[in-house]
Amino acid sequence: MAVLTNEEVIVATLKLVDREGLDAISMRRVGEALGLSAMSLYHYFPSKDALLDGVFQAVLDELPVIELERTWQKTVLRRARELRRVLKKHPKAIMLFATRPAVTQASIAHVEAMLRVLKKAGFTPEKSLRIFQTVVSYVVGHTLGSVATGGPVPAYDQLDPTAFANVHRVARLLPRWDVEAEFDFGLTAMVNGFS
Repeated sequence: MAVLTNEEVIVATLKLVDREGLDAISMRRVGEALGLSAMSLYHYFPSKDALLDGVFQAVLDELPVIELERTWQKTVLRRARELRRVLKKHPKAIMLFATRPAVTQASIAHVEAMLRVLKKAGFTPEKSLRIFQTVVSYVVGHTLGSVATGGPVPAYDQLDPTAFANVHRVARLLPRWDVEAEFDFGLTAMVNGFS
């Protein structure tokens, strides 16, 4: 049996997720990708959930070390944009962030860093948690929605222009719509509203 590190197993699993999506992940499938049996993979990770927690952490490990800006708002905005950038690199892994909490120490360290920023800004533990959860939910949700592909393109021009006059008016903007500007508009408005 080839001797691998846990990190090598996680890297291979993340590559598999990037290629085939989360539904492709099973102990058998990851084992095959590594030239191992499913049973051999249990020497590295006790369950598929533990493997997915490792993938969650591996994506977060691509974030740079948190940099403090002049204000807490700028720090939160920068961190949110960095998280979006990393999630967009792994679009097929985004659903992990929508369905799983951070559970490994390395993943929780990212939570701790942001909570420290919010505590220093004078927020209570309750308000800090609300801000953190709201920002992460926005980043994950918007990123998931904006990288989703497939599905029919809505035929807005076929709608009754009298009944749907406003839809017709804004539909003309869609071919050149800047999704990143939309994301930033919502993020900035939200963070400024926490003050």
